[in-house]
Amino acid sequence: MNLNDLRRLKIADHLDIVGVVLATLIVIVSFYKWYSHRRYKLPPGPWGLPFLGYFPFLSKHPFKDLRKVAEKYGNIF
Repeated sequence: MNLNDLRRLKIADHLDIVGVVLATLIVIVSFYKWYSHRRYKLPPGPWGLPFLGYFPFLSKHPFKDLRKVAEKYGNIF
C-alpha cells in the first residue's frame, strides 16, 4: 500500500459517512412531513423545511416566487 491508496481509503470512509448522514436526514424529514400532515390535518400548501420554512426555496426575486405560491394554493387570508 502506498500513500495514494491510503488517501483513497480515507476519502471512501468519508463518503460512507456522508451517505449515511444524508439518508438519515431524508428519512427524518420525510417522517416529519408525513407525521405533521397526518396529525394536524393541515390545508394544502408549499413544502417547507423545519425551522426554515419556504425561505431556502426562494430565488433572488421572492415576490415572484410567493406570487406563484399564492396562485397555486390561494391567499393566506
